[in-house]
Amino acid sequence: MRADDLSRKTPYCVAVREFKRSLLTSVLVAHGGHRTRAASELGIQRTHLQRLIVELEIRVPPPPKVR
Repeated sequence: MRADDLSRKTPYCVAVREFKRSLLTSVLVAHGGHRTRAASELGIQRTHLQRLIVELEIRVPPPPKVR
C-alpha cells in the first residue's frame, strides 16, 4: 500500500499506532527480544519501551536466559 493510499483510508492515530508497533517489533526482533538493547537503539528508557510493549500489545519472545 502506498503512503498516499494509507493516508486516505486510515485515521492518523491508527497509522501512528501501526508505525510504532512495526518499528518496535522490528527492533526487538533484531535484538532477539532483548529489551534493554532495543531501548538503547531507540534512544528511550527500558521502562518506557516496556510500557509501549504493553500498550501496543506487542508479542515478542523474551530474550534467552543467561546462565
